[in-house]
Amino acid sequence: MTPEELLLAAADDIAVHGHHKGALYAPRDRPRDTARACALGALTRRATHISPSAALSVHRAAIQFLCNQIPDVRDPKDRFATESLDNTYKITAWNDHPQTSKKDVILAMQKAANHDA
Repeated sequence: MTPEELLLAAADDIAVHGHHKGALYAPRDRPRDTARACALGALTRRATHISPSAALSVHRAAIQFLCNQIPDVRDPKDRFATESLDNTYKITAWNDHPQTSKKDVILAMQKAANHDA
């Protein structure tokens, strides 16, 4: 599986199971394999279908592609947010932003998979 395929699988995951904010998966929603997921949760869940030797590099590349696609909504007053080198924090802040919808997440993943600007 390529990073692009992982992004498309994660977009499909959210389309089918639903979008969640505030945690990787909706607690007590359903079993974890079908619970609503945030952007990172869907990427992580779908990455479990990749061979262990490739999973980390594919997952990291997919995160980078998505990070390149989305706006930075981190609070500039949040020292951790502005100093963090971890792209997962950027994705989490964007996913959990009140104006980010399920449709936004799906479209961003699809655009990232296609390297659309």
